[in-house]
Amino acid sequence: MICVFGATGRIGREVCNLLDQMQISYRAVSRDMTRAKAIVNAFPNKAGVPMAANMSEPGSVRAALHGASSVFLITEFSEGQTRLQKLVVDIALQSGVSRLVKVATMHRLVGQHSPVGVGRSHWEVEEYIRSRKLAYTFLHPTYFMQNLLDQAAPAIASGRPILLPFANSTRIAMIDCRDIAAVAVEALIHDGHAQKTYELTGPEAITFSELAQLATQIYGKRVRYRAAPEWLAKIALRFKKPNQWERVHLSGMIHEVNAGCANSVSPVFFKLMKRPAISISQFLVDYRLQMLGSASR
Repeated sequence: MICVFGATGRIGREVCNLLDQMQISYRAVSRDMTRAKAIVNAFPNKAGVPMAANMSEPGSVRAALHGASSVFLITEFSEGQTRLQKLVVDIALQSGVSRLVKVATMHRLVGQHSPVGVGRSHWEVEEYIRSRKLAYTFLHPTYFMQNLLDQAAPAIASGRPILLPFANSTRIAMIDCRDIAAVAVEALIHDGHAQKTYELTGPEAITFSELAQLATQIYGKRVRYRAAPEWLAKIALRFKKPNQWERVHLSGMIHEVNAGCANSVSPVFFKLMKRPAISISQFLVDYRLQMLGSASR
């Protein structure tokens, strides 16, 4: 049995989808049982079992992990991320789990002296896991293409410029969440990935201006990009994000992306999966309805 924490997120959902296609039994774990059931029922083979678990409650985590042999672990970044992920690791070991696949953040940001808190948190959890007797695989993906569904699609649908705090010269090797999930499932069900760290990117590093040009060609409507300065983003975050730690986190991530932390293309995905990663052009085609606002996001 594979236990999928974060099953209702963009990567976790795709992990569940792939496991269902393979008819491999899994538990779709979410804080919300209704959402967990919706994930399982979204796929035709119904190979999953929905499970509600609050990661801050050891009893519910233990119930979710009962009888599991492998675990997929991803959580939203929060002030308590380090503590919660260590709790899952401890209970996983107590429950007899032998394999763990954990998603972190961008490869260049994971480190003891990372300039962003999320990078230091992931480093601490990874070091904690390394000190345990557990076969682990760490995934370090770059910027998700699916972020565009929130950050660019509303502007494209309404004809407004995409306004984001990334400079016109900032290149990002965006990766599709479907590809992150593909590597996760590969590591969950096949041998040869223990004690490995994989840097995952898309096949090209592009600017948002280039992305707008691609979207214009593919959608047949003019798409524009306007780079907002970082200082303006910081002001906007004061109104959108009430928690200071979240404002600091997002501001730090924006600065590091502009500094080039996501501008390199990694060959790892192709070597692992024996195929190219999904391109931004293919993503724009596949998500045409969502990007143009013709379907609910």
